Amino acid sequence: MKEDNFERFEMYVNRFKRFLDDPILEIWAIRFGNYFAKNNRGEDALKRYQAGLKKFPESAVIHNALGEFYANKGDKPKAILYYKKAIGYAETNKDSNLEEYKTNLGKL
Repeated sequence: MKEDNFERFEMYVNRFKRFLDDPILEIWAIRFGNYFAKNNRGEDALKRYQAGLKKFPESAVIHNALGEFYANKGDKPKAILYYKKAIGYAETNKDSNLEEYKTNLGKL
């Protein structure tokens, strides 16, 4: 789905809900979470991120997405917490996005 059509997105969400609750790849938790967040559906975004962390608890990219989510909500303490977790997992797993996560933390 290339267009930015939330109504169509919701139709897909309702049809494929089980994939949202148990993502196969960590990127899907981020993509769906980010799309919900972009469309002011914070609770749904959190559910997607949390489902991703349940399956991929050491995912630096999902922790970073949660950091961005909380930073955009103005919740600096939670943003810092998730950015620091992202950095820790990125260092452990030699994630190529480590510098991006550090930059995000530095912006707070």
